[in-house]
Amino acid sequence: MKHCLMIFLCVVGLIDATTTLAYDTTAKSLLWRITAANGATSYVMGTIHVGDSAVFRQRDSVLLALKASRRMYAEIDLDSAAGQLLADPTIMMLGGGKTLRDLYKPAEYDMIMTALRKKLGPMAAAADRMKPSMIVALLAQEELGNEPGMIGMDQFLWQTATRVGVERRGVESAREQLTILDSMPPSVLLDFLKNDHEQDSMFQQLITLYATEDLAAVGMLMKEMDDWGTFGMTINDNRNERMVERLRQEFARGGIMLAVGALHLPGPNGVLSRLERAGYRVTPVLGGKRLNLLTWQ
Repeated sequence: MKHCLMIFLCVVGLIDATTTLAYDTTAKSLLWRITAANGATSYVMGTIHVGDSAVFRQRDSVLLALKASRRMYAEIDLDSAAGQLLADPTIMMLGGGKTLRDLYKPAEYDMIMTALRKKLGPMAAAADRMKPSMIVALLAQEELGNEPGMIGMDQFLWQTATRVGVERRGVESAREQLTILDSMPPSVLLDFLKNDHEQDSMFQQLITLYATEDLAAVGMLMKEMDDWGTFGMTINDNRNERMVERLRQEFARGGIMLAVGALHLPGPNGVLSRLERAGYRVTPVLGGKRLNLLTWQ
């Protein structure tokens, strides 16, 4: 169950583990205030890439903070991401004419292809030439069970920023994110397919933890990430360092909101801890009126 949950959290941007830090790690909040030494204020918001109405039952302070910002940063530019991938679709494919057969034992390969034909139909033939990490990402999005017409919190905030006149930018490129996924061990695809029967209950657990803003509880599920060697460091720690470094001057100036996958926030190498070590005061934004953010005007 835990391995299956970790796979989901990887592809939906909820990755890290909690530890005792100076800021209040027990606070149940997805929104954090970042205050520079000169008093300049910015915000960090934990998002989720899941289209489910339950995740939008949040406090209005999220949108008030966004409206008061001069600029919003998401993990990537959500308007241009698809175009970046279409410009070079080979980034998703195995090189050198390889197929999945070259990466797995015969019995494992047969199991994978049987599962892919069941899930993807005719697309399974193309998937045979895809990187395992890309297949995991594709299947995870299919399994997330997004409600019809529903978008994730990250996409919602991206669209809302335009509506309220806030400039938007991405911190990373789509290519950078996909390149990072290359470090995912091939065994992860096997874990994902073998634990397929557990995904419904896992998905509901994930939604509940996010809806209740319980970052610490989600973080506790990440401890087995060490089983995957350097993958956890590459997909999480290194990205957190890069995002904070790229936005260092912006946080010093103030007036921004950084909206990234929620579990990029906590932990000794998380965004919040890195900002704190850089000299910022990190505090949870509590209170506010809880409502359906989708109906906010």
